[in-house]
Amino acid sequence: RIMEELPKSGYVLQGSVVLLPRCGEVVLTSGKTFVVVDSLSGKIAKVVDEGEPGYETVGLYAKKKKIIRLTSKQVLLPGFVDGHAHGPQHAFSGNGLDLPLLDWLKTYTFPAESAFSDVNHARKVYEAAVARHLRNGSTTVSYFGTIHVQGTLALVDICRNAGQRAHVGKVCMDTNAPSYYIETSAKQSASDT
Repeated sequence: RIMEELPKSGYVLQGSVVLLPRCGEVVLTSGKTFVVVDSLSGKIAKVVDEGEPGYETVGLYAKKKKIIRLTSKQVLLPGFVDGHAHGPQHAFSGNGLDLPLLDWLKTYTFPAESAFSDVNHARKVYEAAVARHLRNGSTTVSYFGTIHVQGTLALVDICRNAGQRAHVGKVCMDTNAPSYYIETSAKQSASDT
């Protein structure tokens, strides 16, 4: 029955895996754990460790598929989730940390984000932001874009093309911002979103 649950188009990773079965519990498996990945969806179809039911069956499956064996110095980790990331702020991250929030917004955020009306500029910054998140292990991110629809849609495309799961939102701002970076109609802003 286990063989029927395994994807026809798949590959297998074998090695040590960090599992998080319950809140507060971390398990490091043996270096012989099989992780079966569905090649079409990219989703994990099965994780089975040595001595568990189905281990031998997955081992037979693995012999017929591409198998990637991790070294003893490698560990497979779950992806991180970043629940609050401002994509445009990647360009100036780490700057102005000594400033109060409103001064920081006026000095860095509003001028930088206003430049995202240029979709090519937005793409360049968003590509770097998404690449950095992925390099650091964030496989799922909730991104805030800017008030610019096309630039925010570019972020959606970049996430999709990079294979990163993402929730992307256009910022709605019709108050508390400089005149060069504000939406004049709350109704239009909501409609664009």
